[in-house]
Amino acid sequence: GCEVLSLPYTQDFETLQLGNQTSAAPLCWDMLNANNGTYPYMYVDNTGAYVKDGDQSLFFKSDDSTSVYAILPEVNVATNLLRLQFDCKFESATSSGKLFAGYLMDATDTASFVAVTEITRSTEWQHIKVDYRTIADSAANARVALRYMGVGKTNYYLGVDNILLEVAPDNETLDAVQITNVGRTEMDITWMQAE
Repeated sequence: GCEVLSLPYTQDFETLQLGNQTSAAPLCWDMLNANNGTYPYMYVDNTGAYVKDGDQSLFFKSDDSTSVYAILPEVNVATNLLRLQFDCKFESATSSGKLFAGYLMDATDTASFVAVTEITRSTEWQHIKVDYRTIADSAANARVALRYMGVGKTNYYLGVDNILLEVAPDNETLDAVQITNVGRTEMDITWMQAE
């Protein structure tokens, strides 16, 4: 079995056993709707174009309508204090499924999934940061999850790599301060986020 993991949790999929279309979820992860003999699929793979670093990543193949859910391991910090980071790359900006980062209130029930954000579909690698401090306190025990939802096309690919689940930092590095609309008694100050 898997114990509750401490943070930060990292997973680059390099040391996990390669999978296939009949595999169980990666070690200490859970999945819903995947690898049941038909699309959608999700497994650890070494398809080079969908691996960001090293030799392996988490590889998805879409169904035309059924979503697959990749559920991260249970951790010892409340979900509403977390930040998730990962890299992802889509086969198509239109035909690949939509990817949502969110959480499951019940890791066995797809209907309990709540999206925190939708990831823009890009055929280039992009680094994603998702802040879970916006979610309700009632979701403190939810499991962080990714939902890959088909959009009418089957067998379109998605690669996810370099997972980092961490306590959301209180104050991120800020690149600059932008001051605009300066008047006699007021102005607008905008903090510019570092990438």
